[in-house]
Amino acid sequence: MLISLGFQQAFDQTGSIPIAFAMGVLSGIGGGLIRDAITSQPPQAVSDPVYPFMMAAGAAGSLLAAQLELSPWTLSVALVLTVAVISVLTRERLSAVVTEEPITPAPATQPVNRSLLLSAVF
Repeated sequence: MLISLGFQQAFDQTGSIPIAFAMGVLSGIGGGLIRDAITSQPPQAVSDPVYPFMMAAGAAGSLLAAQLELSPWTLSVALVLTVAVISVLTRERLSAVVTEEPITPAPATQPVNRSLLLSAVF
C-alpha cells in the first residue's frame, strides 16, 4: 500500500522514475518497520532477505501501472504477492542449501613429498 503511495507522490513531485522507484521502495520498507514496531515483532526488513525484493517488485508494479494508466495499487500488490509466494515456495529448498554442513576434504592418505614440491617451484 505504502509502496504505491510513495511512488506516486515522488513521481508527481519530481517526474523522475528512478527517484519515484527509490521512494516507493523506501516507503514500503518504512511502512513495514512501523507495522513491525506497532505489533512488537522483529523487523522483517532486517531479518528477511526477500523483503527488499518484495518492495522493489511493488515499486516496479507501480511504475508499470503508471505507464499503462492503471490504478497503481493493482500491479503493485500483484507483484508483491507474487514475489512473496515464490519466496515461500522456494524457502524450504533455499534453507536446506544454506544450512547444509560444509563439505570438508578427506585427509590425504599419503604424505606429501615436500622436496618434490620445492624442486618444482624453484
